Amino acid sequence: MNPMNQEYSASTENDMEIEATELSTTVPIGLNTSIVQKEHVSTHSKLYLRHDYYSDLKMLGFTYKQDPAVTIDKNFHGCNASFSTDFCTVSRHNSYSNCVVFMSQPIEVNDIVQLEFLSEAQGWAGHMRFGVTTQAPRTLKTIPPNGMTFYAREDYWILSSGKLHNRNREDDYVLNFESLKVGDSVALSIDNKNQMIFYKNGIYQGIAVSNLPKGNKYQAVIDVYGSAKSIRLTYLRHQSSLKEQCLMIIFKKVRNPEGIDQLPLPFLLKERLREMF
Repeated sequence: MNPMNQEYSASTENDMEIEATELSTTVPIGLNTSIVQKEHVSTHSKLYLRHDYYSDLKMLGFTYKQDPAVTIDKNFHGCNASFSTDFCTVSRHNSYSNCVVFMSQPIEVNDIVQLEFLSEAQGWAGHMRFGVTTQAPRTLKTIPPNGMTFYAREDYWILSSGKLHNRNREDDYVLNFESLKVGDSVALSIDNKNQMIFYKNGIYQGIAVSNLPKGNKYQAVIDVYGSAKSIRLTYLRHQSSLKEQCLMIIFKKVRNPEGIDQLPLPFLLKERLREMF
């Protein structure tokens, strides 16, 4: 079985609890650093680290450091958005829309943007939208009431209700945000092949977009819409690891990608080497 398609479950004894003030520590990619909110958004919540998250990346030797400086843009957002004191949690305080927000900085290659679904609003249809854009957000003349406005744009790639939207095109995708429960997380990453990948609760969901334009800066866009009431953003910045450095040495010794199959390496490491050519 392809390790990317395996599901992993963590037992209670594998969960580690630390205070939210320890967010700047370096942690392996296998750890979920989202803040779990059971009832109300609070900056005093505990931080739960899950050892089974992003297992495919952990196998590749990736490590990440949470960057608390990357937040939601506090000065450019929909009129119904309210924030926690660290500007990483956004809640919609009225109606069902007007809570489109952007990340404060562009996404770097192989970094992870994780959203945790904190609370839901009863009586509304639809759910959050999550994706990327190459447009500098503040060049928008006005912030639209919801993310559907971006569906026709060629510079936005938005996932909503199991559909990936770009240039009025709709493509089916395995991940449907309407299946999320409070406490679940979704995440996206853009790899070095310009592919956008999603995760649900740290489990690889497959490639959503395979041909993102090269040489662009990508900004995360989030629409807290409908039955989604509040979410928390966690930005995990990619760190160089010993395994990656070893892969680079192997890469320099392999003359062509055909020789990779002969190497005594796990499948995912071979795939990583192929990506480097």
